[in-house]
Amino acid sequence: MSGQVTNRMVDSVDKAALELVGIVHGEGSAPDVEKLVRGMTWHELVGLAISCAAMVDPDRPMSELLAWMDRPLRPVRGAA
Repeated sequence: MSGQVTNRMVDSVDKAALELVGIVHGEGSAPDVEKLVRGMTWHELVGLAISCAAMVDPDRPMSELLAWMDRPLRPVRGAA
């Protein structure tokens, strides 16, 4: 993905991000994630991370955002 980013590229990465969320929160597995990201360029993977981050509600507390996880996380020192 060198040069100018097109709407088609963004749409493709956004679609992959929605699929990734479905895999993570659904019945997906690590091989499903591997299949989704296999062949993606570094730029596409960065775009995927950004797209997933953009789906997070910034007005929600971290404890609520991570409540779906199986184990509690320790706070990161210096985190807001």
